[in-house]
Amino acid sequence: MSLTQTTGVTFGGVKAITFTVKSDTQVTATIPTGAKMGNVTVKTKGGSATAPGKFTVI
Repeated sequence: MSLTQTTGVTFGGVKAITFTVKSDTQVTATIPTGAKMGNVTVKTKGGSATAPGKFTVI
């Protein structure tokens, strides 16, 4: 999956406030207020991928 085609990022199903495509392999995103715990998913024109681990906001 090419991250240069990223159309969205979610944290536990909640949309990121903003996201920036840094390269074909790196995207940075701001965690939204409503996100507490869950999976990180990156959506592209070709589909979506979910990170293998879960995040927790402390």
